[in-house]
Amino acid sequence: MLGAHCISKELSLALEPEYEAAADSLLSRYGMDDDPPIVMLNPGASFGTSKMWSAERYAAVADALIERQGVKIIINAAPAEKRIAHWVARAMRHEPALSFADRDNTLGLLKALLGRTDVLITNDTGARHIAAAAGAGIVTIFGSTDPEWARIDYPRERIVREPVECSPCQQKLCPRPAGPDYHKCLERVQPETVLAAAEELLDATREPEWARDAGDAPC
Repeated sequence: MLGAHCISKELSLALEPEYEAAADSLLSRYGMDDDPPIVMLNPGASFGTSKMWSAERYAAVADALIERQGVKIIINAAPAEKRIAHWVARAMRHEPALSFADRDNTLGLLKALLGRTDVLITNDTGARHIAAAAGAGIVTIFGSTDPEWARIDYPRERIVREPVECSPCQQKLCPRPAGPDYHKCLERVQPETVLAAAEELLDATREPEWARDAGDAPC
């Protein structure tokens, strides 16, 4: 033991001014400078496809949030994830406000954008940890990995997971043969469940501060 005492589990990240400015410029260019609710989708996962919820289901949640909550959608993608971002955008009925399937992103810009994002919907990836440090609401969809092994103790995170007997397997690819059991840890996660978690977080961000603090006030 080092004798160190934990005084806080809250994550934080420094933000470079040039990326802050770049994020503001980008949001303005794509019509997101009038303070609409912003939801970022993060459909990729460098670990492997066993962590990836389907593009069609991400698209279904995005369309529902646009129609029901008036949000602006950003689709995030690392350089190797542009194809999955393109599939999500293609499956949507409504145009995303901004998709990184069509442009390059950087870690610095992602950090700054997450600081301006109301809710991130993501697989179990690094963007989840950045979002917690940035103060965004997070809906994390778990499949092959164990939420307990990746706990961040963040009150504004909602974990969505279907408890199946073969998960967590920690495999990069689903080891089950093709058929009804293939990738079932994520195939059983329904868009309605993810949508409900995202709307709960969006509703909380709209609640005035006095109302959020009211429960703590003495009688």
